[in-house]
Amino acid sequence: MTFAHPHLLWLLLLLPLLWFVRRRWQRPPAAWPFSDLSLLGDAGAADSCKPLRWLSAIKWGVLVLALIALAQPRWLEQRAPMQTEGRAIQLVLDVSGSMGEADFLGPKGIVTRLQAAKDWLEALFKVKDGTNQRADDFIGLITFATFVEDVSPPTLSHATVWQMLQQAEPIGQIPDNTTNIGDALLLAIERCRQATPQEKVILLLSDGEHNVPTDRVSGAWTPLQAAHLARSLGIRIHTIFISGTRSTESPDWQERQSAAQASFREVARLTHGSAFAAKDQESLQQIAASLDALPGSPITSEVLGIYFELYPWLLGLATCCLLGVIVYEEMCLRVLT
Repeated sequence: MTFAHPHLLWLLLLLPLLWFVRRRWQRPPAAWPFSDLSLLGDAGAADSCKPLRWLSAIKWGVLVLALIALAQPRWLEQRAPMQTEGRAIQLVLDVSGSMGEADFLGPKGIVTRLQAAKDWLEALFKVKDGTNQRADDFIGLITFATFVEDVSPPTLSHATVWQMLQQAEPIGQIPDNTTNIGDALLLAIERCRQATPQEKVILLLSDGEHNVPTDRVSGAWTPLQAAHLARSLGIRIHTIFISGTRSTESPDWQERQSAAQASFREVARLTHGSAFAAKDQESLQQIAASLDALPGSPITSEVLGIYFELYPWLLGLATCCLLGVIVYEEMCLRVLT
């Protein structure tokens, strides 16, 4: 047996105090103005007070039943499984120095690449048309530059993830502003492996190639190494390359961008994911539509089923006892005045 509001059972501890106060302030019984009670016959017998004691005990019992009923005792009759559809989505967001460049055309004008990515992610998982389409998705967040930060594992507490997402800022200090994509994907794979849903997805958002120096992070994984591991575990990686727009684009910069996009496409291909490129808000909206069409996987969770509520029966018993006491006092007990 369980209680819906077990904290209300503490009210039972007030009953001894109530009994003490009642005894302390109760008036003494009125004395007979006669010195000889033999004329009253059996009316003066001590046994005539026994019904009064039983009535007092019943009244206290009614109070106990009422307080227990307030806590709503109930029996659990069965457990019912509930099927929902969702997936584990690990967001991997680049916060290196280049993400702080203000060259991305958003809905409100030119913003930094990081700000555009944050706004797009929040809009992607936002409540739409009064319904939360991602309510059953386990969403996590990892940010990375030279070093990787595990912000949040996949969780159903989306509000916490978005609060931490808004606090992400680009890292511009040298040498911590490089891009360590491989280790970030490696941590994301481990978080997805520990998640409950069968469908596990990594969403990588970055604007550059993997260029972390080996003297800064020894033994760093490459994106392709992480992709092979994700493929063996059945984890999809969707890549979004955020390039933005520049007024001057040197041949060397274009070559690096092409190599980075080719690496992103290969990572997505190896893991049976999708590769996207975003230069402005319109392209981000097209990517959101493509990701919304991706299927989830069924999740079976055990929830508490039907309860048999006991408090109506306790209230009914207390009511019957109280009515019985009232009837007995009014019908059977008479006070001579």
